[in-house]
Amino acid sequence: MLATLRAQVEGCALATAAFARLYDDVRPDALVVLNGRFFAHRAALELARLCGIRVHAHERGGLKDTLTWRSGNAYQDLEPTRALWAARAHLPLAAEELELVRRTLAERRVGRGMSWSVQYSPAPQEEAALRERLALDARPIVAVFTSSDDEQATFPDYRAGAFPQSLDWLPATVELARRMPDHVFVIRMHPGLVSFGANDQALRRAEELAAALPENCRLVRPKDDVSSYTLADIAAVGIVYYTTLGMEMAARGQQVVCVAKGWYSHGGFCRFAATAEAYESAVRAASIAARAGPDREVARRAHRFLFHYFGDQSLAFPLVREEPMHTGKPTWRRTSDLLPGKDAVLDRLCEAVLEDREVFPHARPDDAARTSAVEDAYLAGFASLQAPYTRS
Repeated sequence: MLATLRAQVEGCALATAAFARLYDDVRPDALVVLNGRFFAHRAALELARLCGIRVHAHERGGLKDTLTWRSGNAYQDLEPTRALWAARAHLPLAAEELELVRRTLAERRVGRGMSWSVQYSPAPQEEAALRERLALDARPIVAVFTSSDDEQATFPDYRAGAFPQSLDWLPATVELARRMPDHVFVIRMHPGLVSFGANDQALRRAEELAAALPENCRLVRPKDDVSSYTLADIAAVGIVYYTTLGMEMAARGQQVVCVAKGWYSHGGFCRFAATAEAYESAVRAASIAARAGPDREVARRAHRFLFHYFGDQSLAFPLVREEPMHTGKPTWRRTSDLLPGKDAVLDRLCEAVLEDREVFPHARPDDAARTSAVEDAYLAGFASLQAPYTRS
């Protein structure tokens, strides 16, 4: 471990020295870098900001063959997206925007259309079979979904909240289950814990917990053939660190508690437990609210945020096709295919780099004409808020 850390520090120092010489020699006006997440990229980005060089970070978008963009920040920095959401959260969605959200949610259930080529959850299953497998009775279900440890390690700002160390969260949840015997808690360990090697520390902690679970608590291991979506469907309440499934549950009007800041706790559709002391009260309040059935206002806000992420900020980019495991394959054949006017998204990105224009303006020409009529009809027309997402 120490040798690995030393090698990373040495590598970052070497990259910083190299970029310093490059910036002195070339004196660039702007830097375009992949996400700013990995140490060499982050060194290039932070040094550029210190040198007064405009920085831009690109990353794959939320949907296949899309990209997203940040100007002035690394991709994972939260404040730019929070400011954009604050400016647009009140705007109703149009019919085609609602359809994009519906289609995206339906496809995610079966692992289609995603920019990440790994399907984490098994396909949806029969609810009765899942209930039998997990020995679930008639008590309300609290579904607990952990998050990818890779993201937790990389994005420390995302961990702010009740449990900045996620390993502390699950023992607290087991103790909460003991104090809520009228509910059944099902802890679903994130399949990503074993997708690319195994997180041995998290798996050992899970096995320690499994040996001492109360009768109203179940543990689903990463490789278990259990659909996270079916578990979410039958749950009264969802508890998440910041996995995307929390948003998907909220889009069905379900009650969701976030215990970490993540990238959507500010969206207005989940309860954010900012401290460990607030955790139990947030879960109990969510359970009480769930008795009234699906909450259409929660669903409304979640739909808007989902479009904000999967639609507004995920820019279709047909000039590069995404191959398995994120290998980009250019689809353009000649440089004339890249001229101004050939691709609207490429034009927007070039304007951001060359003219310092906003890629995602906070105010747009059609904002004043938007009304909630279509959105109201869409939500009011649900016999069940879940139903539209079970078909693609």
